[in-house]
Amino acid sequence: LGFMTLRPTTLTFLLSSEGPSLPIPTTGPLRVGARRVLLAQKLRGFGKGKWNGPGGKFEPSDVTVEQTAIRETMEEVCVTPVNLSFRGTLKFYFEGHGEWNTEVHVYTSSQWEGTPATTEEMDPQWFHEQDIPYEDMWEDDKIWLPELLKEESTTSRMLAYTFWFDSEMKLARHEREL
Repeated sequence: LGFMTLRPTTLTFLLSSEGPSLPIPTTGPLRVGARRVLLAQKLRGFGKGKWNGPGGKFEPSDVTVEQTAIRETMEEVCVTPVNLSFRGTLKFYFEGHGEWNTEVHVYTSSQWEGTPATTEEMDPQWFHEQDIPYEDMWEDDKIWLPELLKEESTTSRMLAYTFWFDSEMKLARHEREL
């Protein structure tokens, strides 16, 4: 599987330490300076019903993958990320669905223009880190997303994982690359 073509895609996570303008759900007391992450529930297509960061496929009009991340975030949640920070890559292989195999370029940003809003594609919502709905996300997210959020405030070790899903879309195995 390692030699199959991977479609370049992006995921972008907006991070905020500021208080929200609207209440957001929480399951317990918040730490001082607790951060929030913008996730969006997919409303159609691949991954419908799952929470994730905005993102999508590289298009020929995109000169760089970073431009893809900016464009997709604008299209899916109506905000323009500023000063994106590249955080690493995640490779995904799907048994029986080679057309779904992707190399995801992951970005974070703590600056953006605009206010997150629902589109035909995604419905965004802020979550405190302790309340991320992993049970309603892709199985792999609980492996790498905590690392992404933890590392954001420290030495920023690059993400480098490969995930294999079986024919029933269940996570079969994963590897952390060095």
